[in-house]
Amino acid sequence: RLADPDRSVNGKGLGVHGTVTKTAVATGADVVAYSGFSSSNYLEQPYNDDLDFGTNDFCVMGWVKGGLDGHTLLTRQVEGSNNNRFGLYAGGGDIRGFVSNGSGQTQVISIMEDTPPNFRQVVFLRRSGVLETYADGVLVNTLANTYDIANTSASMFVGVSAQKTNAFTGSLALIRISATAPTADQIAKIYEDEKVL
Repeated sequence: RLADPDRSVNGKGLGVHGTVTKTAVATGADVVAYSGFSSSNYLEQPYNDDLDFGTNDFCVMGWVKGGLDGHTLLTRQVEGSNNNRFGLYAGGGDIRGFVSNGSGQTQVISIMEDTPPNFRQVVFLRRSGVLETYADGVLVNTLANTYDIANTSASMFVGVSAQKTNAFTGSLALIRISATAPTADQIAKIYEDEKVL
């Protein structure tokens, strides 16, 4: 299957299902954004044990433009199950991060207002048992959380839910996930460094 490469040292790319549009984020830019998601056009990575964070720290970071309520930016889960999952979605007028435990109990935390007209940086992380969200390098919300999100059957889906529904209608750029939580100063610097790209 065609794959979009993982540019980290892990080298574990995402399979391309259908046709996902890749467009420069601005005229002359080297950075591309992904869009055109649908039930048949999305990115998927089969089970990857690097994403079994358990109750430890993790971080999801990237740039978002547009989108509508009720749509999935990315999710790591098993189709048909709400247990041991995490991700980002647009809902309730916000872009939100979520985590669910082994009983499907879900905690949701807001990152920024929905449908940003221009690219904006979103960061969703857990550090020492606390979820944190950042918009454009600035801390927005915190919420205590120690849910175990390890799941040895989960796949990662970008642009759609695990059920291949609720396709994201906006654009995503520079999406990455890590098993560490950058500091507030590091996030602010990443924002400043990337906004010019």
